[in-house]
Amino acid sequence: AVAVTEYFRREAVKRTLLRLDNGDVVFLDQIGGRDGVERLAQAGVQIMGERQHYGQKVIWTKISGSHVLEGDTEFPASVIPLVPVFGRRAYHDRRVLYHGLTYHAHDAQRMKNFWMSAATDRLGRQPAQPIMVTPTMIEGFEEFYRNLNRPSPYLPYNPDPEAPAGRPTREPTPQMPVAELQTALTMEEMVKSTVGIHDAGLGARSNETSGRAIMARQRESDVGTSLYLSNRDSAVGQIGRIVMEMIPRVYDSTRVVPVRRPDSSVQRVRLNAITQDDSGNDIVVNDLSQARLSCVVKSGPGFTTMREEAREALMGIQATDPEAGRLILDQIVRNSDWPGADPIADRFSQAYVPPHMQSAEDRENMPEPQPDPAQQAEAMKAQAEMAKAQADQARAQAEMMKAEAEMAQVQAGAEGAMSPEQVQQMVAAAVAEAVAAMRGEAQ
Repeated sequence: AVAVTEYFRREAVKRTLLRLDNGDVVFLDQIGGRDGVERLAQAGVQIMGERQHYGQKVIWTKISGSHVLEGDTEFPASVIPLVPVFGRRAYHDRRVLYHGLTYHAHDAQRMKNFWMSAATDRLGRQPAQPIMVTPTMIEGFEEFYRNLNRPSPYLPYNPDPEAPAGRPTREPTPQMPVAELQTALTMEEMVKSTVGIHDAGLGARSNETSGRAIMARQRESDVGTSLYLSNRDSAVGQIGRIVMEMIPRVYDSTRVVPVRRPDSSVQRVRLNAITQDDSGNDIVVNDLSQARLSCVVKSGPGFTTMREEAREALMGIQATDPEAGRLILDQIVRNSDWPGADPIADRFSQAYVPPHMQSAEDRENMPEPQPDPAQQAEAMKAQAEMAKAQADQARAQAEMMKAEAEMAQVQAGAEGAMSPEQVQQMVAAAVAEAVAAMRGEAQ
């Protein structure tokens, strides 16, 4: 057998830290050494000060019992990625003692196991229920007594006057070891009291009947184990900080990564994407090298449990105040776990929630309002009547212009200022202009 393992070690590292005149603080190796300083000077950025920074780097090596299988590789974090989850810590004689949730319950559990084994042993040692007979009683009926395990409507026997009862008798059933079993049950309750987790916290039925009593006993169990949950959250937070330190070093190129939301929905985000602003300059969108990440750990019910609790609370408000229940009906449906809940919630939001109380997401999901067919027909009828009135007005104007042109023709013919052909041309032009004006107004 060959043992292969990963070996981490930390080494001290010294880096030069620079303070620029624009307020930025960078390491010398991040800008490319002294050549980078010259490029910054050419760009008009001056170095205001520098100092030595002493840090740590982690070296990863894969080894066997006697050889180095893969050489030293710098791990992209300053902390060794081995995170313990501690239970309780006690200090004794300059030593730190660690123990878990069940440490102090070992004795009670051993006693329970002992007394259950003792009860089992006593039951096993007790005889079964044999039938006490004499040879005379079963003479000729041996086959019936050999098959006692099979159901039979009768069991014949020969009376034996020498026997006390004169017939076969059965021994009493084995007695249950009450003392041993009672002690085992007592030890089981002692285990629950020691660890601080009772039946309600385990989901089992207990003597609590009301919902408030059950929740109170569950909270009591949570209080008894809060230290272990806090230590677990601390370990998760440390893992998050290590990962956040690794993210800018690993995700150093353009890529699309999935981001999971608390409701388990997934959104894809493009990292380190190069684009151009309005001036045509290149900018980096979601630049992780400039990001400042933080980690917050919250422990509690899952998203599904919180959604169920929210629905129950909203239904309680609806039962108390029906008028207010109409305003939150969309949220009750949205927090329900069945297919098609979101579209129905959008309909309730459109029907009952005023526009000024709707969220931005509700307004985005709200469908475009459909026009009322009756109102649409009335609007079309009004437009047709208006177009007809405009056409009649244009026709009346054309008739008036025609009459004026004929009058001008008569006056011109009387005065002899124009020839009849010129008068006809003038009349035709006036009529054409009137018709064109009529068509334009009708459109």
